[in-house]
Amino acid sequence: MQIFSKTTLILFSLFLSTYVKADDNRSVPLEVQVKAALIFNFSKFIDWPPDSFANDTSPIDIGIVGNDPFGRVLDEAVEGQVVHGRKIQLNRLTPDSNLRNNHILFISSSEEKNLKSIIASIRGASVVTISDIPDFDKLGGTIALYLKENHVKFAINIAAADQARVKINSQLLKMSQANN
Repeated sequence: MQIFSKTTLILFSLFLSTYVKADDNRSVPLEVQVKAALIFNFSKFIDWPPDSFANDTSPIDIGIVGNDPFGRVLDEAVEGQVVHGRKIQLNRLTPDSNLRNNHILFISSSEEKNLKSIIASIRGASVVTISDIPDFDKLGGTIALYLKENHVKFAINIAAADQARVKINSQLLKMSQANN
């Protein structure tokens, strides 16, 4: 079973040197490893407004709300990483947490029933939402991860990115459009 598209393979290859050790994650499905790598690496292609950080040294916060499908894979992917001159910080959250304090928020499929309230709770904040909930981008999310013909692909909702006041690099936008 092949789960890489050309686009995902390019992204994955580009970032392999900053990714986790394969030996440590043999029991984690490859699809989960690819999604974790994409979530981390999307941060390299996104620019947040300066007022979304407390100061010049504040980290980029990546939050996971709901059941964490990544285990240690995402922790290892972000450990010691610096993007745009900022360290990466990973937070595990509940829907009742202050989700607005994150720059990237992965919404687990376990939170599908709470999706509308989660999206509403971060409206106006510079939070890029990512999920593998079906049609996530059409439901107001920023980046939807999905499988198509056994390939991990992603779709970007530009209106959601604009609403969050983030700028997504044109290379990432082109990769998203190539996925369709």
